[in-house]
Amino acid sequence: MSFKQDSAQKIEDRQLMNQTTLFRNHLKPQLTPHSYRDNALKDQWIGNNVDLNLLSQSVNQFFTENQFEPKLEQTHDRYRIKASNFEFKITVNIYGRPNDFTIEFIPNKKTRGFSLAMMVGYITSFLGGGALLVRDARYQEVMNKVEQTFWEHVDRQVAELKNSAKVTSME
Repeated sequence: MSFKQDSAQKIEDRQLMNQTTLFRNHLKPQLTPHSYRDNALKDQWIGNNVDLNLLSQSVNQFFTENQFEPKLEQTHDRYRIKASNFEFKITVNIYGRPNDFTIEFIPNKKTRGFSLAMMVGYITSFLGGGALLVRDARYQEVMNKVEQTFWEHVDRQVAELKNSAKVTSME
């Protein structure tokens, strides 16, 4: 492949990727650094007209089915699901309007990068602190799996609940 053909292919691939990213912005969380805020993964859905009450109930049910004890709270501007089990505490916030809403997934402790336990484990590994490393690495691995499964569930539910919100005069 010549340089011109290679460059043209890269430009075409980049354009396709940009179109896919624009399309997928409301379908699947983009795992990029700007998606994170205070250890929370956020994603926004636009133009789906989703009944947020039904979506929050579905998220609540997801945690129940995955051996968590969820508690659904509703305020005037958001739904909050606090889910916990013997190992994890997770908070999910759903807020916005049916055609423009955001979901935040907030684990109870840092699950990206190096946590304090991991740093202490590295420093003390020669004294047997490696157990901290193993425990924290396992925690991160399991939390990442929970998070991935959560977003897959949300993607399916948003697709199923598309156009489920009643039209109001304020929309």
